[in-house]
Amino acid sequence: MNDRRDDDDETQVEYKPGSIVEVVMHNFMTHANAVIQPKPRLNIVVGANGTGKSTVLNAICLGLGGDPKLLGRADQLHSFVRHNCESGWIQITLAPHKGKETHVLKRVFTSDEANKKGICYINGRQAKLKELQKLVKEGYNISIDNLCTFLPQDRVGDFSGLTDQQRLIETQKTWAGQLCYQTHQELIEAEEKIVHSAGQVDTVKKEVESLQQQLEPMEREKERMEDRKRAEEQAKLLKQKLVWLDFEHTRDRAVQAKEDKVRAKAEMQAAQKDFQPLRDEVERLGTHVKTAEGVMRNMDATIQRHTADMKKQIDKFTKHDDEIETIMNDIMSLSQLRQKRKDEYKKCLEQLKALQESVAQAESKGELQQAFDEAALVAKNTRREYDNVRRTITALTEQFEEARQSAVTLQEKLARVRDHESQRRQAVLRADPNVAKIANYIEQHRNEFCRPVYGPIAAEITMKDQSFAEYLEFHTPNNVLKAFVVETKEDQKRLYDITTKVLKVPAVTTIHVKDGRLEPINRIYSEQKMQALYRDHGIAGYLDETFTCPDSVLQALRSYALVHQAIVGTEKAQANVDRHKLLDNLRAPEQPGGKPNRFCLFTRGQDRAFRYTVNTSRGGFTNMRQDDITKRANMLSTGANPQAEKDLQDRLEEAHREMEERRPALQEAQAQEVLLRDASQEAKVAWTHARSKVEALQKLELKVHRAELKLEDAESALNTEDEPEKEKLLKTLTNRQTNSIKALESHAQIRRQLMDCMVLQACATLDRRTSMAAQQIASAELKEKEEQFQALEDAAISLQEKYNRLRQQAKEKKAYAERFAPLQDENGNALPLKDQLEALEVITFEETEAALEEAEAVVNSIHENNGIFRQLEALQARYAEAKVRFDDLTVNKDSLLADINKKKSLWERKVSDNVAELDRKFGEYMKEMSCSGSIKLKRANVNEFNNFKDWGIEILVSFREGADAQVLSKHRHSGGERSVATILYLMALQDSMAAPFRCVDEINQGLDERNERLVFKRIVANSTSFRNNDPNDHPGQYFLITPKLLHDLEGMEEDGIDIHTVFNGAYNFQNPTDGDLMEYLSRVRSQRKRSATSAFDVEVNDENSSNGVRRPRHSRIHA
Repeated sequence: MNDRRDDDDETQVEYKPGSIVEVVMHNFMTHANAVIQPKPRLNIVVGANGTGKSTVLNAICLGLGGDPKLLGRADQLHSFVRHNCESGWIQITLAPHKGKETHVLKRVFTSDEANKKGICYINGRQAKLKELQKLVKEGYNISIDNLCTFLPQDRVGDFSGLTDQQRLIETQKTWAGQLCYQTHQELIEAEEKIVHSAGQVDTVKKEVESLQQQLEPMEREKERMEDRKRAEEQAKLLKQKLVWLDFEHTRDRAVQAKEDKVRAKAEMQAAQKDFQPLRDEVERLGTHVKTAEGVMRNMDATIQRHTADMKKQIDKFTKHDDEIETIMNDIMSLSQLRQKRKDEYKKCLEQLKALQESVAQAESKGELQQAFDEAALVAKNTRREYDNVRRTITALTEQFEEARQSAVTLQEKLARVRDHESQRRQAVLRADPNVAKIANYIEQHRNEFCRPVYGPIAAEITMKDQSFAEYLEFHTPNNVLKAFVVETKEDQKRLYDITTKVLKVPAVTTIHVKDGRLEPINRIYSEQKMQALYRDHGIAGYLDETFTCPDSVLQALRSYALVHQAIVGTEKAQANVDRHKLLDNLRAPEQPGGKPNRFCLFTRGQDRAFRYTVNTSRGGFTNMRQDDITKRANMLSTGANPQAEKDLQDRLEEAHREMEERRPALQEAQAQEVLLRDASQEAKVAWTHARSKVEALQKLELKVHRAELKLEDAESALNTEDEPEKEKLLKTLTNRQTNSIKALESHAQIRRQLMDCMVLQACATLDRRTSMAAQQIASAELKEKEEQFQALEDAAISLQEKYNRLRQQAKEKKAYAERFAPLQDENGNALPLKDQLEALEVITFEETEAALEEAEAVVNSIHENNGIFRQLEALQARYAEAKVRFDDLTVNKDSLLADINKKKSLWERKVSDNVAELDRKFGEYMKEMSCSGSIKLKRANVNEFNNFKDWGIEILVSFREGADAQVLSKHRHSGGERSVATILYLMALQDSMAAPFRCVDEINQGLDERNERLVFKRIVANSTSFRNNDPNDHPGQYFLITPKLLHDLEGMEEDGIDIHTVFNGAYNFQNPTDGDLMEYLSRVRSQRKRSATSAFDVEVNDENSSNGVRRPRHSRIHA
C-alpha cells in the first residue's frame, strides 16, 4: 500500500517505454503484501537494514524473468517464497510504447523445489518464461543480466572484478542505437570462422591428396578385375565346349561297346557245343566211385567191431595178470611182516630200558620242586620291592614335572608381561573398542590394501626413554594418536568405506603419507647450537628423536603434531629455565638481525614436568605460555604392571627352588631302581632255570610211559597167526591164471577175422582211387571248358552293361550339353554359341582342358572384388566433392576477410568515439572527487588476425595526488575506491544507455561522508536533468537502494527525486495511515525550535515562501 503526495510538475514527465510503473509483491521474501509505484526519474529506496529494501530490486529482477543466480543470493526460485508460506508472486507494470498496449507481467512461484521456473503471465495470459524474457529484452531493451544497468547488492564487488573483455561487452550492450555489441559479436564469429576455415582448408587439402592417392591403386585394381572377367568368359566358353566334347567322346565309346558285344555272343555259342561229352564221362566215373566207397564203409565198420573185441580181450588179460601179481606180492609180504614185527618189539624194549636208566640218574622230583618254590619266592619278593620303588619314582617325577611345568608357565607369563610393545598395543585397543575393531580388521585383511597400513599411531611408537613418553602424549592430539596412516589415496578411501560400511563404526582420523616417504624438514636450531644446548643447558634433543616408528608414522606426527619442532630437556634444563637463562637463549636468533625463534620446550622438575611455548607476533611482542604436565603417559606407557611382574618373578624363583629340593630324592630313587632291577632279573633267571629242570623231569617220565605202551603193542602184534590167510591167497591165484589163458585164445581168433576184412578194404580203396583219378582228369578238362564258356558269358554280359551304360551316359550328357551350352533354339536354328565354340583355337578334349586350366589360373590369381567398380565410382565422387569444397573454402576465406575489414573500420570508429566520450566524462567526474581517472580502449595484439574477442575497456584510477593511475582491481583498491569508480563509470554511461531504467543497490556502502555526498550529487545531476529543456527527454528511470541518506545532501531539492521509505518489521506501523511524517516533522520542529536542515526535516512552505525550498516526494512501502 502506498501513501504518496505528487507534485503537478512530475506528473508532466513521461515514462520511457519499459520503465517500471508499479511493482506488487505478495509473500515475497520479507514482504507479505507490498506495492511500490516508482516515478520516471530518480527513485531512492530507503530503509533500515533487514526491512526489505533489496527485496524491491530482487522483485524487479525475478519479475522480469531474471535467473535467481543473477542476484547472488540463492540458486533456486523457491528460496524467495516468504517463510511458512506455500507460494508467492510478483507483478510488474511496464510503461508502454506510444500507441501500444501496457504490459503487466506476473510471475508466480511455490515453495516446492520441483517448480524451478515458476508460472508466468503476460496481461493475465499464461505464457512461457522464454516468451516473457523475449518481450522484456527485445520489446523494451531491458538487460537484467548486464551489471552496467542492473547491479544488485550482492554483486557490487563483481563489477570491479570484470575482465577488460567482459567490461567492453557489458558496456556495448548499454549503448543505444549503435549495434556495437552485435557487430562485435559478428566480427568475433567471423574471425573464428576464418580460423576454423583455415584448419578446414588444410584438412580438405589433405583429404583431396589422400583421395587422389587412393584412386591410383583402385584404377589398377579395376583393370585387374576386367582381366579377370575376360578370363571368366573364356573359361565359361571352354567349359561349354568341354561338355560337347565329352558327349562326343562318350557316344564313340558306346558305338565301340555295341560291336564288342555282338562278337562276344558268337564266341559263347561256339564254345557251348564242345564240353557235353566230357560232362557225361564225369558223371559215369562218379557213380563208380560211390559204389567203391560203399564197400569201403562196410569193411571199415567190420574192422572197427573186430578191433573193439580184441581190445576187450586184451583188457581182461591185463586185469587178470595184475591181480596175479598183487596176490604174489601179498604172499611175499606175509613172511616179511612177521620179521618186521620182531624187529619193532626189540627196538621198543631197548628204548624203554634207556629211558628208565635216564630217570634213575636224574635228581629227585622233591628236590627239584623245592628249589623251584624257593626261586619263585625270591623273584616275587624282589619284584615287589622293585614295583614299590617304581611307584615312588613316578610320584617324585610327577611332583618334579609339576614344578617344572609351573616354572615354564610362569616364564611364559613373565615374557608376555615384559613384552611392553604388545602390552601397550593391547592397552591402546582396549581403551577404544572402535579403534580395536578397525585395527583387527586391518591385521586380518592386509592383502586388501595396496601398501602397508599403520595404526593406531600410539601402538606403532617405541620410546627410547620411557621418561619422555608423557611429553609426546601431552604434545600430540588424542585423535592423532588414535589415527591410522595409509600410503595411497586408494587405501584411504578403502579404509573409510570399511569403517563406515563394513564395520559400521564412527570414522577415525586417517592420515595419507604419499608412498610412505619422509619429507625434508628444517630444524629450528643449527647442529652447533644444539650441541651447545646439550652441553651447557641439558637439552636432550628434539621430540621426534626420543622414539622410533615406521617412516610413514613419523611423517604423520611431523605433519599433524610438529614433533620435529619441539625440544626436550632434563632437570638441568629446568634449572636453567628457573634462572631465566635458557628461554632467552632459545628465543634469540642465531644470525644477527634475524627474527626471534618460536619454540616448544619440555622439561622436568623434581616432582612434575613442564611445557613452555614461546611465540613472537608480527609486531615483535613475545608471548610465553607454561603448561604443567600432571597426567602420566597412558597410551604411550609400557603397558605392564611392575608389581605383577615382580610377583611373577618371585613365583618363578619359588618354582625353581621346589624343583631343586625334589631333585636329590628323585635321583636316589632312580639309583635304587637300577639295583632292584638287576636283582629282579637275577631272581627271574634262577626261577626260570629251576622251572626248566622240573619240566625236563616231567617230560622224561612221560616218555617212559609212552615207551611202555608202545612195547605192549609190539608184543601183541608179534603173537598174531597168518597161515589161514596165506592158503586163501593161493586159491585165488589159481583162478586168475585160468581166466587169463582163455582171454588170450579169444584175442587170437578175432585177429584172424580182422586181417580178412582189411584185405577186402584195401581192394575197394584201390578201385576207388583209380576211378577218382580218372574222374579228376575229366572234371579238370570239363572245368576248363566251363570256365572258358563262363568267361565268354561274363564278357558278353559286361559288354552289354557297358553298352547300356555308355548309351545312357551319352543321352544324359547330350541333354546336359543342350541345357548348359545350347547350339540351337527351339525351332532348330543355330545359335551364336555354336560359332563361338567353333572359333575357339582348341580342338581336342585335352587341349580344351589345358586352356580351361590356364583361364581358371588367371581367375584364381586375381582376388574377386565385385565392389571395386562401385567403390571406385564412390571414391571418384568423393574426390570431386572434396575438390569443390576445397575451392569453396578458399573463396569463402577471402570473402570473410573482406567482410571483416568492411565491418571493422565502422565498429572500431564507433567504439573509439564512445570510449573517448566515456573517458571524457569519467575523467571529469573523477576530477570532481579530487581524483583522476581515464577509460582506454584496449586493443588486442594483431598478427594474422585482429583477435576481436581480446579487445576490452580498461579503467585507470588514482585516488591520491601525485600517484600514477593504476588499473582498477579488487586486489589493489579498497571497497570504497572501487565503489566510487564503479558508480562514476555508470554515471558516465548514463546518457548513452539504451535501457529504460537502471538499478544500483547500496553502492554508497564503504564510502566516507565526503565521497558519498559527491557521488550522490553526481547521481542526482545525471538522473534528473532534461535534455534540450524537454521534460520528456531525460536519461530514464534510476533506482538507488540505500539504508540511509546523509543530512544536507546537495540536490535533494530537485523535482525528479522520489524517496520510497520501507517500513517492515515487528515494531513498524501495521498500517500506512498509523503515522504521519509531516505531523512528526512539525512536532520535532516545535520541540527543537529551530528550522529543519535535512531533506526529511525541511519546512513545508507554500509557493509564496521566501526560501523557495521544495520538499521531495515520499512514499511509504509497508509490508
